[in-house]
Amino acid sequence: DFPISDAVRETAESFADFAESKGHVLQLDIAPGLTYCGDEYAIRQLVSILLDNAVKYAAPEVSIVFSLEKGRHGVVIRTENQCDALDTAALGRLFDRFYRADPARSAETGGFGIGLAIARSIAEGHHGTIRAESPDGRTVIFTAELR
Repeated sequence: DFPISDAVRETAESFADFAESKGHVLQLDIAPGLTYCGDEYAIRQLVSILLDNAVKYAAPEVSIVFSLEKGRHGVVIRTENQCDALDTAALGRLFDRFYRADPARSAETGGFGIGLAIARSIAEGHHGTIRAESPDGRTVIFTAELR
């Protein structure tokens, strides 16, 4: 077991300046005092991937909401923000290796298209799941449920 609330808060707070440099406010809603039995380094990497993705792809001047809460069988990590354009039909493919929802943005955002595939591997390695959804076609919510 490790203090996941502390680890997640520390990792998330390290993205505040990056978010601000891109014109975003990072809002953290992290439940205090949670512990979790898992790989702390991998969980920190999962948080980093989700926040890096949110900052890079959020629409200009929108807030990014990041949360950690106790789930029914573990913990739930979530990011929520608005995007400029979102192909809701492709949400399930975002976790495929090398998949790019918008290939034109590859040079702009950097990376190789493997971050979310790694995030899925981390979630599954912790007997959990990760998904992307967009209730309105503009807001994107990534939810990782770890058991």
